[in-house]
Amino acid sequence: MDATTFPISMGYHIFFGVVACLFFLMQYYRLRRPYQLILAIAMPASLLIYIDTSNQSLFHVVGLFELVMLLGAIILSIVFRIRRGKDKNMSDVDTDADANEKINAPDTLDTDKIAPNQQPRKSAQKSSTDELDEK
Repeated sequence: MDATTFPISMGYHIFFGVVACLFFLMQYYRLRRPYQLILAIAMPASLLIYIDTSNQSLFHVVGLFELVMLLGAIILSIVFRIRRGKDKNMSDVDTDADANEKINAPDTLDTDKIAPNQQPRKSAQKSSTDELDEK
């Protein structure tokens, strides 16, 4: 393969392909984003052009495969980001709803939990029904 088709030597291509594959595998293991797994496969797959350097159809098939893999990675990245944003918004809504339920929960007195010798405390503010009972 000449330098105009592929500007780096086979040794460098193998080195960078392996490094890129290891990098994306570590990133996938750490972050679990599906596009990183696709890139971990696509990077070393570019080495397939060295199977038969005189075969132009293999060169084009590998190029088409790389294009499909890169487009797939881009699409999965966008879909994952949108899905993660929706999940984050839903968890924020759930958290807000839980907080509002705790704040707006009525102060109830469970008389079953009061010991027999204790009297329930009366609230400091008298309600309108308490005032009517006193009259």
